[in-house]
Amino acid sequence: MALIVIDASVVIALLDPAEARQRIQALELLIAEADEDVAVEAARWRGRHRSLRLPDALVLATAEVRGASALLTGDASWKALSNRVRVIARTPES
Repeated sequence: MALIVIDASVVIALLDPAEARQRIQALELLIAEADEDVAVEAARWRGRHRSLRLPDALVLATAEVRGASALLTGDASWKALSNRVRVIARTPES
């Protein structure tokens, strides 16, 4: 099974605030820890991309260290940073 890292922006966009707790549990997500390998990789990301915020660097580093096949985010600017990035845009409801 392929590993996919999901940025919080994607999860937040999918959730109705009234149902957030139940819907997050239903997704059965695994929360990855920021271990030493991820921290070191995040520092590398920050060194290469000075404008990258630490939380964003940690997400990108997690995808790299864990060997994710994709990283889902709502941040289109990440597309230029990694070929793993897949930008998810919320479509307007009809």
